[in-house]
Amino acid sequence: MSDYLIKKEDSINLRNIVLSSPFIASEKGIQYGVQYTLKCGIRCNVHSSEKTPDTLKVTIQNKEADTEIAKLLDFHISTISI
Repeated sequence: MSDYLIKKEDSINLRNIVLSSPFIASEKGIQYGVQYTLKCGIRCNVHSSEKTPDTLKVTIQNKEADTEIAKLLDFHISTISI
């Protein structure tokens, strides 16, 4: 499991990343955020917090479903993380 912090204004960049190829994610609302489930089964949860309203926490789960895609996703998210 990997955790990242991103600026709230970068949430659209994250959404564009996970919805594009090769990730092809579907999205659904969860409490305090959004869960993106990639075609390969990796989950990317994005949560907001009342303590830090200008940042979002991104958690990548089930990376063992596809380690190559997980590495690529880690790379892309790390480019927008703070």
